[in-house]
Amino acid sequence: KSHMFPVLFIGILLAGCSASSSTSRKEQKAARYEQTSALIEGGNYLYTVRSASPTGARTIQITSTYTLEVKEGIYKLIFPISADHSIPVTVETGGVFEGEPSDLSVTKNEKKQTLTVKFKISNKEENYECQLLVTASGNATLTVTSSKRQVISYYGEVTKPGAA
Repeated sequence: KSHMFPVLFIGILLAGCSASSSTSRKEQKAARYEQTSALIEGGNYLYTVRSASPTGARTIQITSTYTLEVKEGIYKLIFPISADHSIPVTVETGGVFEGEPSDLSVTKNEKKQTLTVKFKISNKEENYECQLLVTASGNATLTVTSSKRQVISYYGEVTKPGAA
């Protein structure tokens, strides 16, 4: 019987540590979500592309810098898209936009701890509908629907400008 007390005490102590660790993780996730929400809702953030997945093709790892920079209502979008999704584009060939988007909306899903930013942009060549789905940790998927090309999804992360 005298050996039961230390074992029971250690068991209770470990259970308490596990519960506080779980609570701590929930608190950390909630804090990250609030930080990410503040960036998105504040309209000052940088989305950096890490990979792309054109419709019907395998995911491509991105080695060049492609971004969506949002600063004070101005969206500067530089993304890799070509007619056949195989070559990066330049200002001359499309895939670049700078200005105020139309139909801009930001929706928060508190339960899933995600934010969705939807907007439309146009350049000389075509029109784009964009949806940026951002998780609490800042990981994000940008889905671009073009008036002339297949849908393409980009995977990356949202950070504070200058922190990427």
